[in-house]
Amino acid sequence: MKRIIAVVLLVIVILGAVSYVLFHKVGVGLLVLEGNKESKTIINIKNDRVPVEVKESKSIAVTSIPVLMYHSIATQAGNQLRVPVENFKEQMDYLKNNGYETLTPEEYYSAMTTGKAKYEKPILVTFDDGYDDNYSAAFPILKQNNQKAVIFMIISYIDKAGFLNAAQIKEMSEKGVYFQSHTVNHVELNGISYEEQVKEMKDSKNALDSMLKQNTKFLCYPVGRYNDDTLKALKDTGYTMAFTTKPGLSSKEQGLEQLLRVRINASTTIDEFKKLIEQ
Repeated sequence: MKRIIAVVLLVIVILGAVSYVLFHKVGVGLLVLEGNKESKTIINIKNDRVPVEVKESKSIAVTSIPVLMYHSIATQAGNQLRVPVENFKEQMDYLKNNGYETLTPEEYYSAMTTGKAKYEKPILVTFDDGYDDNYSAAFPILKQNNQKAVIFMIISYIDKAGFLNAAQIKEMSEKGVYFQSHTVNHVELNGISYEEQVKEMKDSKNALDSMLKQNTKFLCYPVGRYNDDTLKALKDTGYTMAFTTKPGLSSKEQGLEQLLRVRINASTTIDEFKKLIEQ
């Protein structure tokens, strides 16, 4: 028993000596990750001192952000809303290969309200209506490029022929595609009463919130039409941001309820695409 006690004491002495060397002579580097932030804290413990170096994630001032507006990713002669899949792929590849970072809705909102973004070339990719080819044609390209996008979904079109079904919506929402409101019935809001507008917006928000367990905050005006009642209804139903179909780069000066977008048509060439997002 005495021999065992002696061995235990010897081990304790050795461990104490090793600890002293590590913390007082050599120094130990600790990396602390803070949630999903990109910042990191490096603590070097040496010679009884604790110098701390904090490297914060950089933020870049932004005055405008291009918001791409797509509808269907398909080919149909004479229909400018249907962008051929090869064109869409070329455009997404251009973004990826030239330093553009696709944003989530929350990242976009943060950039618009603070004037700062995490990326040098931020961009928001949006689709209107919720065509089924957004799943079959666009989604594989977005996944391959690790790019994010937003679909403004017409609620009453879910599960209808030619449009996304509930299963597709849930799958996409788990893999970088965010669903926001395009109202329930895609009616021109400036042609209906305030009360009817409230119902369109509220019912759409509730449907998406229930389906995807989220807090839907962003809306795209059907056909880009709205009036003063629309702006009031938007706030009264809990939305914080809304998009038009007016052309141009989006900026805070437009007002968060009247943001511009860059329309991409079937005939948009890659050179025209470059100019549109760099204007």
